[in-house]
Amino acid sequence: MSKSDSSIRAEGAEVFVRSVLMLEYGVITSLASRNMPDYDVIAHNLRKRIDCKISVKYRMASNSDGFRFKRVRDFDFFVGVLGRRGKIGDSHSRSMQSTEMLAECYILTRREVATNVRRSSGYLLLPRNKKVLTSKRKNAWARILRYLKVTK
Repeated sequence: MSKSDSSIRAEGAEVFVRSVLMLEYGVITSLASRNMPDYDVIAHNLRKRIDCKISVKYRMASNSDGFRFKRVRDFDFFVGVLGRRGKIGDSHSRSMQSTEMLAECYILTRREVATNVRRSSGYLLLPRNKKVLTSKRKNAWARILRYLKVTK
């Protein structure tokens, strides 16, 4: 995946997270400034004056090792979007053969991320394993809604 392709997909994951929160749950969201290195999206409950900072990361390959962080500090939730669009090492044309929308989302708190990351060549790695990406965290948008004190 080229750098520009990677940037497009990362931005797409942010738009996807914002879209789910706005379309499915009626939560107002905004894009964080690029100067905020730890989070990408802010979800708002304007009535109760509560904001939720969300870090979004995308991985395209179904066999990726996990999600990389520079640091785990200033976000409330992490949303990991797994594209499952091929495997590491596949050619671009081969990875695009799947016609279904296969993305999966996993929602973790900052504490869950901090507990499970490990150092790996200059960055922090949240491994992609069954201990971290459990079924209770898959599409667990209700966790963010509870934090914002928003009722469904």
